[in-house]
Amino acid sequence: MKTVIYKRKRWSVALVVLLVFSLSLMSGCSKQTTDNNSISVESTQLNMVAGTSGGVWYIGMGAIGKLYSDNYPGTTVNLLAGGSSGNPLRLESGETDFSITQHTMAVAAAKGQEPYKKATQNVSSIINLKDITRLNIVVRDDVPIYSIEDILEKKYPLKLAHGPVGTVSEVFGRWAFEEYGVGFKDITSWGGKLFANNYNDVASLFQDGQIDMFFWTGPGEAGFIQETASGTKLRWLPVKEEVINTLAEKYGLNKGTIPAQFYGGAVGTETPCVIDATELIVRKDLQEEIVYNLTKVICENKDDIVLAYSAWNTFDPETAWQDLGLPLHPGAEKYYKEKGWIK
Repeated sequence: MKTVIYKRKRWSVALVVLLVFSLSLMSGCSKQTTDNNSISVESTQLNMVAGTSGGVWYIGMGAIGKLYSDNYPGTTVNLLAGGSSGNPLRLESGETDFSITQHTMAVAAAKGQEPYKKATQNVSSIINLKDITRLNIVVRDDVPIYSIEDILEKKYPLKLAHGPVGTVSEVFGRWAFEEYGVGFKDITSWGGKLFANNYNDVASLFQDGQIDMFFWTGPGEAGFIQETASGTKLRWLPVKEEVINTLAEKYGLNKGTIPAQFYGGAVGTETPCVIDATELIVRKDLQEEIVYNLTKVICENKDDIVLAYSAWNTFDPETAWQDLGLPLHPGAEKYYKEKGWIK
């Protein structure tokens, strides 16, 4: 089965959702490989792992998958759900070909640092999207928590939606809380509860009072937060500077802010947070020509990708090869050199 090909270049939201659905239906197809475990360019099946189903990475990677199949007829693209910390391991094992992760996770995978037990050997980077991915720590306004320190001081029985385990929201949020002395086990020992639901569920759970707080890490403004803010008063908690500095030293995160005007002004004040960027990654042993073509399609169709997911408008093809957490794949390097961006 081939990916559905649409003739129109300008995509509506409904079209992108249909695209993602069509890609996800193909996950049962068998993989065609050559004797050296490389994919045949003439009849390619490209297995992609994104973020949580229906999330922003899922939409963005779906758009990339469509562009690839449009430009290389005969290609079948399978899009699967995943998570930032788990995605490098799925490439390492050969389960998938192309994926997405945070720069911090790429660095950790290359070095074998937490959350990885050892360094990856079969994972390469191709693009740093240079987006600004922010950790949002959001609490309902009627919950008597005004800082992360309050949770520890009050031993508050927090009902926390940290996101699916292994996603960057869960990992970054857990790292930040641990620097304040608040572990997930502490929260449950105080009578709290942890939720790993997809964000499609979080808005309704939050509005119903079943959740007090959630983490979300991503660029721009999330649709589910916009939905939640329309019916529930929210409060964004800051991460103090000394914690940000520690997280930067340990994991490579950086200091940023959540703009006051986000979510129709619901954030209210510039809120200090930790930030990161997004990298696109591939199997190191993926055929060079496929990686060259993939890099070319992404770099030469930025406008279409941004139409599908506007927060990636920071992507600059000329510098996309810089500041990578993992070694640059030779196929991507070939493309950048041909363009004259790598001298």
